[in-house]
Amino acid sequence: MAEAFTGLKGALVDIKDTIKGFNMIMDGEVDHLPEMAFNLVGSIEDAIAKGEKMMADVAG
Repeated sequence: MAEAFTGLKGALVDIKDTIKGFNMIMDGEVDHLPEMAFNLVGSIEDAIAKGEKMMADVAG
């Protein structure tokens, strides 16, 4: 439904993967990533990939 507003395809994340991602966030394992890496992504792996790409783009 949000695709019409964001232009991005939605992602269904399994509850086990959601809990895994939540625990990684709460344990500080992804504190090195920019906050925007977590915006409009599916799994924690998607957020990590987006964050690493964002940091690489800034580093040049």
